[in-house]
Amino acid sequence: MVIVEGPEVRVHTKTLDAVFRGGVLASLKRKRDGRELAGAGGGAVLELVYAGGETQPLGTESGDSVTAMQVNEHSAVMRVNGWYGDGVIHVSEDSESGDLIVEPAGYSSRPGLRACRWTMGGIEKGLELV
Repeated sequence: MVIVEGPEVRVHTKTLDAVFRGGVLASLKRKRDGRELAGAGGGAVLELVYAGGETQPLGTESGDSVTAMQVNEHSAVMRVNGWYGDGVIHVSEDSESGDLIVEPAGYSSRPGLRACRWTMGGIEKGLELV
């Protein structure tokens, strides 16, 4: 189940509980034992990657904003509106596997955009994520 509560998005699958605040993963817990796997990340919500490897963070400027919207009971989107570009983070659950799915997308009027990265901090050492 995915629930939007103001600026937060809470995801509850059969294996995980996750909380996103302002597009940033604030908490990721395994239900089996309550172990915190990741969270307390900071910095940019998204990074736009341009030709030549130059990056531009989104969500760090004073006028940037992140808005969360419910799509249905299994998914939500977080829209990032920034000075240097815009982005969308689609968050959903796979009800069969219990997986958390995070799909970032970025847009910019500047030419040469090659990729968009969703940044994630606070990953527990030794944890493998796909």
